[in-house]
Amino acid sequence: MLSSNLIGNYKFVLFVDNFGIDPNWKTILTNLLEEQNQNYKFYNEFENILEKSCIILGSLSELELKYSSHIYENIFRKIQELKSSENVLQIFGWISSKNVQNKILLSFLEHMSNLTVTINNSQHMTIVSKNKSGIIRSREYVHELSLGKTSIKEYKKENIQLIAPEVNVENMGTFKIGQKADELEAKRSLKLPFEIIDLPNKTANVKQEGKIIYTPDITDDFDEEDDPDNDLQF
Repeated sequence: MLSSNLIGNYKFVLFVDNFGIDPNWKTILTNLLEEQNQNYKFYNEFENILEKSCIILGSLSELELKYSSHIYENIFRKIQELKSSENVLQIFGWISSKNVQNKILLSFLEHMSNLTVTINNSQHMTIVSKNKSGIIRSREYVHELSLGKTSIKEYKKENIQLIAPEVNVENMGTFKIGQKADELEAKRSLKLPFEIIDLPNKTANVKQEGKIIYTPDITDDFDEEDDPDNDLQF
């Protein structure tokens, strides 16, 4: 039952009607409290609360029309007073998002509430709770409020994760990380100019001596004299 999730744990419970069942708010709230055998009263600003009970504020969007511009200051102050009262067990309010005149009223009420029940459509609702340590918890439910019942069932939204496709390196353009067998064989058989090769008369016991062999080009100016600098005037 929905009442077991709401009654007794949160000081101010706010119902936000996004669906349009505002005319049924009184039946829904009283059914919730009666299911848990709670003593309740409808809010009367001229009546003092002398015994422990739950207070039903009623349709806050109707109060907005009744009290005009003074509703914001009055309702915020009154809710704070009710929350501080030892005789007030819980406060229940109902507001229709379609009928509210100023969205600031809805925002402040959601901020002041300890638990917000948002009726999204004819089947789904969201319940957001806030504890004293500041932790906010949100859950999704299937409800039957539009049918005059207060039964709910929690459900989990489907969580879809996008998995990146496997990358084929052979299709990544002209630069390929992988090589084919014939390409590897051609690479291994290639003899570079600076590569050391085996000589026929080379033996394991003969130490090879490094030499620099210079082959002059046809345009090179090659000095054959013993002293290549003897033509300089010192």
